[in-house]
Amino acid sequence: MTEPYYLFDLNTLNLDGFEVLMRMKERGRFVPVIVMAGHFPEEVVEDRLERLQVVVLLRKPVRKMTLLNSVNRVGG
Repeated sequence: MTEPYYLFDLNTLNLDGFEVLMRMKERGRFVPVIVMAGHFPEEVVEDRLERLQVVVLLRKPVRKMTLLNSVNRVGG
């Protein structure tokens, strides 16, 4: 059985991915997170995600094999 993890996009229509990560951290939940991001300045994304303990940051467009490798690495 693989370990649980979250995979989501920072740029969603109704929800800010940074806010989701902040709420998870505030509640003391640590589940490995793989984040996909496209239109954010690199220094902003990397700094914020490091503080929020994101395991993998993938830049869009993401190749299928890159995504699969990340999921396999994080999910066990």
